[in-house]
Amino acid sequence: MSEKTYNNILQTSYELFAHKGYDATSMNEIVAKTGISKGNLYHHFTSKEELLLKIVEKYMTEEFFKGFIDIKTLTKNNFQDRLITAGYKHIQNIQQDPLRKKFDLQLITLMTRFENIHQKLQPTIMFFREMIFKLIETGINLNAIPHHINRELTCQKIFIHLDMLEFYAAFNIELDLKGIWRDLIKSICNS
Repeated sequence: MSEKTYNNILQTSYELFAHKGYDATSMNEIVAKTGISKGNLYHHFTSKEELLLKIVEKYMTEEFFKGFIDIKTLTKNNFQDRLITAGYKHIQNIQQDPLRKKFDLQLITLMTRFENIHQKLQPTIMFFREMIFKLIETGINLNAIPHHINRELTCQKIFIHLDMLEFYAAFNIELDLKGIWRDLIKSICNS
């Protein structure tokens, strides 16, 4: 399968899951919307669940970090501001994505209904955690984050804040999300 076809399947499934719901979307519908054969779809994705997991992996982690911040461009002088700005952009992107709220709601519902979904997301969650840890290590190496900081605890703080900021941004809950993110990053860089 070409990368273009693979991405088309993921994007189409994402849209269908968001609009119709995971349970109401069939593999036949995905086949019809993408224009590929059913055999081709099942050759690459054995189930809707696998599609869901790949969507989360691609859009919620890989694409997030690709668009979030380029670690190679960070310096001691720009680390804090770039991280704050990246967080602001991420919050804005979530709030402006009409499908994100619907998809996130589907994912939360599925995670509460099926424990195996949560367990199967563990590699994606670990990837996300590793990328945050890499960002923290970069900040420490640049002397933008104090060397004495507890790396693991800091990683967990950022992880939890990002997760909750995504939730509140997706559901348009009235909080100062940018202020919360800014204060977190400033407290980490100035501790």
